[in-house]
Amino acid sequence: MKVIFTRSARLGLAAIANHIAVDNPSRALSFTRDLRNKAQTLASYPLAFPVMDRYRKYALRRYPVGRYLIIYRAWPDRIVIYFITHAAQNYLPLLDEVLGVYPPDAH
Repeated sequence: MKVIFTRSARLGLAAIANHIAVDNPSRALSFTRDLRNKAQTLASYPLAFPVMDRYRKYALRRYPVGRYLIIYRAWPDRIVIYFITHAAQNYLPLLDEVLGVYPPDAH
């Protein structure tokens, strides 16, 4: 099964690498490589993590990796990684923007 990283997921990895690189450039590279590899393992067990209640209609799942989250959707023939972020970040508004989902009172 193919694992596809969206632009938002790639930007998330880059932001994580930039943040870590301030203190430890070599760890920044190895850590983001590790996150990417963890995301690739989803091809072997795509339904291992529960669907997020807030994004049930999109069938989005959250894979925790240490203090980071990989937000993805499992399709029959592929895994799409939508977002990778630190769990402490207020990522829901950012994910809403990526998905084009807005709160009912935003219109």
